[in-house]
Amino acid sequence: MTGGAARWFAAQLRTERRGLAGVLAWSVAAALPALVSGRLIALAVDQGFLRGRGTVGLAWLGALAAATAVGALGARQIPRALGGALEPVRDRLVRRIVAGALRRALAGPIRAWSRS
Repeated sequence: MTGGAARWFAAQLRTERRGLAGVLAWSVAAALPALVSGRLIALAVDQGFLRGRGTVGLAWLGALAAATAVGALGARQIPRALGGALEPVRDRLVRRIVAGALRRALAGPIRAWSRS
């Protein structure tokens, strides 16, 4: 991407901060199971099952199940949030490209099609 194109794209993304914040929030939610699974399993084993307290172990595994449900919800919402943030940028990009192409086509000399 050239410098001008990168600057234009960055400027367009800055106008979509709210949408990008949504993408970030849902991404964090989707990552939750990966972030907490090791610790929750360790707690289930150490504080629950190894001490003969099965209900405590199951409670920690229940917390893991809840984190997994939150992660699934986050993963499900990421495409919607990403579309909401990037669709307006894509629309502006298409308008800019088409307007530029039309401007160049109308500014140049009219040439007949020829076979060479």
